[in-house]
Amino acid sequence: MDYDHLSFSYIVDPKQTRAAFHCGTTGKKLVLFGAGNNAIEFISKTQNINISYICDSDTVKQGKNLLGIPIVAPGCLNEEDPKEIVILVTPTNYIEILRTDVLSVKEYEIFIYGVLKAESTCLKKHLSEVDAVHAMLADEFSKKVFMTIIGNAILEINDYEILYTPFQYYLAEMFEKNRFRDEIIVDAGAHKGETVKTLINIFPNSIKRIYLFEPAPKTMIELKRAIADTEYDIIPYQYGLSKESGQAEFFYNPTWPGTSHLLVNHEKDSSKELADDIPIIVETRKLDDIIPEDEKVTFIKMDIEGAEYDALKGAKETIQRCKPRLAICIYHNAKDYIRIPMLIKQLVPEYKLYIRHHSIGRDETVCYAFVP
Repeated sequence: MDYDHLSFSYIVDPKQTRAAFHCGTTGKKLVLFGAGNNAIEFISKTQNINISYICDSDTVKQGKNLLGIPIVAPGCLNEEDPKEIVILVTPTNYIEILRTDVLSVKEYEIFIYGVLKAESTCLKKHLSEVDAVHAMLADEFSKKVFMTIIGNAILEINDYEILYTPFQYYLAEMFEKNRFRDEIIVDAGAHKGETVKTLINIFPNSIKRIYLFEPAPKTMIELKRAIADTEYDIIPYQYGLSKESGQAEFFYNPTWPGTSHLLVNHEKDSSKELADDIPIIVETRKLDDIIPEDEKVTFIKMDIEGAEYDALKGAKETIQRCKPRLAICIYHNAKDYIRIPMLIKQLVPEYKLYIRHHSIGRDETVCYAFVP
């Protein structure tokens, strides 16, 4: 079975939105950041929520009010106590907005309208699949983490602190009885070499070989510099992993290279594109086309900004042949909370699945899998 049918819809559910803000903003001011179409949709479709004002940098263009709510310059937030307000960022270029001096200098409680409503609608449309994934998980903590994340997304609540687990890509249960004398590791999304250091700490005396994948040319230069003096056999590939070998469009962000990403599923995802993204063409490869058939891969980590599902498809033969331990990020795309665990279980039914969340925000959720 294929799980590409899981789809997004950008229609807000007013009842769920009201529930979220009732939970998150009781006794606080609610401020919208941005006076565009999403703000109009939110105001029009939600009732009985008191919006104090709207911040927009172009007050001349937008006017003095929107649907009766005053519009002010963003600098007015400097006069507010961050503990007393909640900000709903409505523009689609929300990451760019979050970088502005107005929002980055203080620790505001911030909701992201476009992202949360997309996840909410997607997951509510596929609750039977949510239940199926929940039943697959191997321990009670994984089930708690998974259902809390799903619930947060459906209710549009941006609070993940209680789920936080340190040491991303490392699950103790996965390594306690699964040590190998010759570890052969795949690090997809190697970035500038940060994860390589973690892997070396996990496997200090047993690494035989590490395969690194990083498609961004400038990031690859820094990656090679980071591994130049290592004594281990590390092979860097300037490829993006995918379900097929060839070429693909890639959005490189020089300011935040870690957000650079393939044009996933051959369609533009406006929620991921940033104003300073630079489109380039990169080489893509199936992992099955890289790993020799006599090489027994023992661990695969993937953090590749939404391309994980396709990359797993391109690693089908390797995964079924070697049954390596897996650490696969599932937070880049709402569909991935469902379809990645299902695909992993389909590839190797005897895998035990675990979910852990490694930040206090909505990012860094990882699906772990291993054969006990």
